[in-house]
Amino acid sequence: MTLIAVNSSAIAGVYFDGYTLYVQFHTSDIIYEHHGYPESLFEDFMNAPSMGEFYNRHIRGKFQ
Repeated sequence: MTLIAVNSSAIAGVYFDGYTLYVQFHTSDIIYEHHGYPESLFEDFMNAPSMGEFYNRHIRGKFQ
């Protein structure tokens, strides 16, 4: 798995396999896994004006 580098002040990279969203923040080497993440939201996440804000509102704590 190779993370895709993104233009975000909070998020260093992401990867999506169609079921699990993987997210790594600039402040950590940990890659967070969010199982059952809907493909329909991946594009919204990637195009969000603030990926960090989108993550906090729509992903964190909702997909384990």
